[in-house]
Amino acid sequence: MRKFKTIFAYTVLVVGLLVMVAASSKWFVFAVWNWHNTHGGDRKWYMIYHSPWGDLVSQANLDDEKKYLERKNYTYDRAKGCGKGNVAFYILGDSYTRDIPDSVFCNVSSLEKSRVTQACSFIPKAGKKNVLIIEMTERYVRELLHVTKDFSSPPPASSSAAGGGDGVKSYAAFMNRNLEYLLFQFNFLTPIRMAKASLVLNCFARGSGNTVLSKDAKYLFFKSTVAPNGRFSSYSSVSDSEVDFCVRKMNFIYDHFKAEGFDEIYFSFIPNPATILQPKGYNGLIPRIQKSPMLKVKVFDVFSVFSSSTNPDVLFRKGDTHWSDYGMHIWIDMVNSELVKY
Repeated sequence: MRKFKTIFAYTVLVVGLLVMVAASSKWFVFAVWNWHNTHGGDRKWYMIYHSPWGDLVSQANLDDEKKYLERKNYTYDRAKGCGKGNVAFYILGDSYTRDIPDSVFCNVSSLEKSRVTQACSFIPKAGKKNVLIIEMTERYVRELLHVTKDFSSPPPASSSAAGGGDGVKSYAAFMNRNLEYLLFQFNFLTPIRMAKASLVLNCFARGSGNTVLSKDAKYLFFKSTVAPNGRFSSYSSVSDSEVDFCVRKMNFIYDHFKAEGFDEIYFSFIPNPATILQPKGYNGLIPRIQKSPMLKVKVFDVFSVFSSSTNPDVLFRKGDTHWSDYGMHIWIDMVNSELVKY
């Protein structure tokens, strides 16, 4: 009996150490996530919980809370009043623009996309008007402009934007998140997670996981976008020198793509939902960059349109980090107002 207990104790110790080593490896955790979500894995029992109501509902396990449930209802009507023209169109963007098809854009003969968190390999087409948009959500702006040179390579693994990360920096927070992900992301536990999340929400008025409630409790926000510190946040301090750095980097990227042969280059920053829906204390990152007299690249100014809306509630989904169908079409109309010129 004593021998069995000793063997059992050492087995538990070894397995525990292996799990700790695995959880401390960003590469390993991402590899597990990628394998299960890209190549399948056993989707009946492990790691496939993606709520149809939004990425924040999924992270917060709040599928039972109807006030945050708003289905993805994007519509992609064919562009009207313009034909298929001579524009070779490129979007270096993120999940906001990932699924938008070429049919909604004016005068476009081809559309290529790449993510701002991956290496860009666009090659301009001869005989075409080559138009490039560099689009990113606000939480990526400072981070990516600091860590990228010209988007010819992905951000380093140490960057909080690598792989679309959530900005977790401390070792303890990193380990806790990864241990939970590796040990408890089983589908049979989903009802328990949902019950716990509803209890936390209704008893303590708090979100779960990487989410927080808006001050009026009408929206879920990504935690790092409302934190007091960090480059993802709408409220962390941004110095004038950092704004100037971002502008100089944008000008450098503009010059790079111009030299590559692109005819028109635009930047487009999509505000964090908190920026528009909870503007008190906003650090002014987007308008400060866009109004800089040093900036020589053109921008699609989503911030000004969104921030002046008399009904901002319709611009974003309540349980998601992304814009609504209405908000998306504001951006599409902006882009088409330029594309129609070509």
